[in-house]
Amino acid sequence: MSNEKTNKKKKNKNSNKGKGGEEDDESGVIFIANKDASEFVSDLVQHDIIPNHVIMNLPDSAVSFLPCLNEWRQKITLSSATASPVPLICVHCYCFSNAIDPLGDAVKQVEDSLNFQLKPKDLTDKDGGDSTSPPPPTSFIKHVELVRSVSANKHMVCVSFYLPPMKKTQSPPTF
Repeated sequence: MSNEKTNKKKKNKNSNKGKGGEEDDESGVIFIANKDASEFVSDLVQHDIIPNHVIMNLPDSAVSFLPCLNEWRQKITLSSATASPVPLICVHCYCFSNAIDPLGDAVKQVEDSLNFQLKPKDLTDKDGGDSTSPPPPTSFIKHVELVRSVSANKHMVCVSFYLPPMKKTQSPPTF
């Protein structure tokens, strides 16, 4: 069951209040919801809210929800074409892998779900840069990390990447 209420935790006590106690300026706000990911993303997109970070921390199913982020990919592309540049969204997606190369397998799972190659095959750099620098222009991967070994053949991996904008000629996949 999903809870229709979306809670806001304010990090900034000096925010401007609008009607109904909502903040006019969405900076410094954390959105918490108990909803299906696609419904939650749709709600935020409808209100023109583009986050800085998205944490998908259910490793058993997080990869399956990545396609719902295409609404933001389309929004980023439209915004950057018509107005000031929109910063890329950093996504932290946790997943399980039982492959011999769990880091490479996790990246492949994310790429397959997004239907987009995050990193060209000819690059050998594993993390795509340090945590303070933007990704190199040839990679959207920020960091890939082995979180823990769940069992001898099952590993939890976190793939942190910048959500790539859609190409202007590309339409979002339907799901």
